[in-house]
Amino acid sequence: GASMTRSYTLTRSDGCTVTGTLTDGKVNGEVVVVYPSGVVRSVQRFEMNTPVGTHRQFSPEGDQLHSATYTNGIISHINGEPIVIEEVEF
Repeated sequence: GASMTRSYTLTRSDGCTVTGTLTDGKVNGEVVVVYPSGVVRSVQRFEMNTPVGTHRQFSPEGDQLHSATYTNGIISHINGEPIVIEEVEF
């Protein structure tokens, strides 16, 4: 069947505005959160609820605070540095 895609905008209790797109009820595409001032707070990308690519968060002044990069739906880098998952031996 055909996929249902719709855009949404909602205002959070903290006054920030969230815009994104749902496909068949799942978050699909870019999700942008904007401070009440109009400055972008965060940009995230999803493919059918799975986080993909580099997600960025910004301060109220517009400076990048941190970023997180996802590979195969799992966080792989923080601020561009690879995360090393240490294997735990029992």
